[in-house]
Amino acid sequence: MLVYMALIEDEREKLHFEELYHKYYRLMFRIAGDILNNQQDTEDAVSEAFFSIAQNFSKISSMNTHKIKAYFVIVVERKAIDIYRKKQAHTVVPFDEHFEGAASLSMGEGAAAEAMNRLPPRYRELLYLKHFCGFKSAEIARMLGMSDSMVRRTLSDARAAYRAELEKEGIEA
Repeated sequence: MLVYMALIEDEREKLHFEELYHKYYRLMFRIAGDILNNQQDTEDAVSEAFFSIAQNFSKISSMNTHKIKAYFVIVVERKAIDIYRKKQAHTVVPFDEHFEGAASLSMGEGAAAEAMNRLPPRYRELLYLKHFCGFKSAEIARMLGMSDSMVRRTLSDARAAYRAELEKEGIEA
């Protein structure tokens, strides 16, 4: 959630976003899951949806509850459909192989995404797994063959590097 919050400047909006995140996360996960039938792809779709929502949150935060819910549903559906289409058009790379070569891992568009894309591949990889996919440090350690303490230290360094990159973009971390 740290990555999403970095995209929102107003403290009141951050609290509102966090409230909506917790309120709609399960609904969005279920919707994406119904389209993708794959947990990893579902997590990716939900993460991409929240990233997109956070980027545009100042525009939607004043909507009424029903409009916000509809917006969240539409965004996650679109992200899930995009992932589904990409999977149909390309050969699927196994999970472990995909994250060994995180140099090509892209975090989207916009200043915050550009800041993320300038990070070293290992930093992007760990931030992606932790904050976009929601894996716990111990799970990441098992996936990547690292110790839990090494994952935690590297994540701490990655967050510091990301904050520094955000500052270069003029985004307050």
